[in-house]
Amino acid sequence: MDNLEEFKKMVTEGKIKDKWYFYKRTETQKQMQAEEMPKLVNYFKQNFNISLYPMYGTLLGIIRDKDFILYDNDIDFGYLSLQTDKKLVFKEFEQICKVLKKDNLLTKICSRGQLHCFGESKIFKYDIWTSWINEQNKFFIVPLGIGIDKSIILPFKKYNFRNINLLIPNNPEELLNLIYNEWKKPMSDNWRKQKCIRIL
Repeated sequence: MDNLEEFKKMVTEGKIKDKWYFYKRTETQKQMQAEEMPKLVNYFKQNFNISLYPMYGTLLGIIRDKDFILYDNDIDFGYLSLQTDKKLVFKEFEQICKVLKKDNLLTKICSRGQLHCFGESKIFKYDIWTSWINEQNKFFIVPLGIGIDKSIILPFKKYNFRNINLLIPNNPEELLNLIYNEWKKPMSDNWRKQKCIRIL
């Protein structure tokens, strides 16, 4: 499906779950969320000394559409763990969840290495994914079990998105090539089904 109007129709008819998709949001609401993103980045840096960066559908929108994907409904961030051992990575994840819960930001622990949280406004939802670089300099991110050369991710580079500055992966196009099939063509809701999923 590559037609947003058809997607909207399917939502209206109940064929696709009705959510607060970006196409339903005003420009003011979208800009508010964009401006909240660096605040969440700063929260993670100050509290955990770790970097957040756009990932999955958010990275796809930033690179391909230069905006949020209209048929997406949240922001995806990866965070780069300070640990290299997988067991320690997930212990760190548990600690992050505890702090987010204490600060009333944690909304859900979705799986081992994935959580949902609110930003400062408590309006917008963020999907946070755990990533790390192992001792062999391979990059991993939940839920993909593929080890990627860390040069695709690091060093992060600055990117201006909706007049805010974010850090994005060093080679976002190559990263998207590894995650999605034919990501350069908008596919409405089907982009979620195109992931090269190899579960950790």
